[in-house]
Amino acid sequence: MKSKLTVITDSHGAVIATQVGHGEPDPKTGIAFGILAGPGQTIHKMEFDVPSFRSRRDVDDFHLRVSEFLRR
Repeated sequence: MKSKLTVITDSHGAVIATQVGHGEPDPKTGIAFGILAGPGQTIHKMEFDVPSFRSRRDVDDFHLRVSEFLRR
């Protein structure tokens, strides 16, 4: 199932951060949160299949899949 995904890439297109969701405010509290891009970085908002992660390698593999998707 696809989820909203916010991705930050560096100036070379490598994924450096991901967040499930786009930082919309919570309907009950109005509080919003999100990741921010720094100088030379880009934010991408997309829908993507987000797996469950069991190890750091799972996260690295996921970032690689997202990077490949963004290059297309």
